[in-house]
Amino acid sequence: MNLLSLSLLEAIVRTGSYSGAAKEKNFSVAKVSFHINNLQDELNLILFEKVGRQMRLTKDGEKVLEEARKILEATEKISSMKGGSPRLTGNLGIAVNETLLQYRLVNVINNFRQMAPDVTIKVELGTAYSIKDMVLRSEVDLAVSFNMGSYESPLTALPLCSEELGLFGSPRLKIEKEQFFLPNHCPNLNLLTWNFTSGPFRFFKRFLDKRGICMGKDMQVSGFF
Repeated sequence: MNLLSLSLLEAIVRTGSYSGAAKEKNFSVAKVSFHINNLQDELNLILFEKVGRQMRLTKDGEKVLEEARKILEATEKISSMKGGSPRLTGNLGIAVNETLLQYRLVNVINNFRQMAPDVTIKVELGTAYSIKDMVLRSEVDLAVSFNMGSYESPLTALPLCSEELGLFGSPRLKIEKEQFFLPNHCPNLNLLTWNFTSGPFRFFKRFLDKRGICMGKDMQVSGFF
């Protein structure tokens, strides 16, 4: 249970719908539903029931809402007691690919620390797929990753930038660019990667699969480094 879930519960009742709460909080409807479902599971209670096309609070939901409003009101009062200018505080969990951290995010994180020195930042490293699971399990607040191609509910993806995908091979190989664009073509080339679950590798495999292009053997070489 957390303040966000309670705040969303209050917003749904006040605005009259999940979509109204989502709009107010700048969330997707799926994300609102995800947090409410988690709250119901944690309390082992049904908070809403569907009557026609409307969602109404159950008796248990009314009791939880009453206590939630007390908690939210008390939190607001305590926050207003802070002296001086408001400062960002708390913890921020970020999951990121190691390559992106090294080449893209170091300066971003340093700048954020200067803007919000009272925020504790925890960075978790992983592949595109493990990072996605961290967010789904609520182990981190946000993730910066390579595009995986699909992000099901309750995840919301925001494109930040685009990067070129580079392939490197021996100068002895004779590789024509068209080999990777001709439909149903099968160049006799082996593909080496540091991790089969990495975002760039999965992206390239999807690129080939859409064109019916097959390669030689796939090899993972991270164990040699």
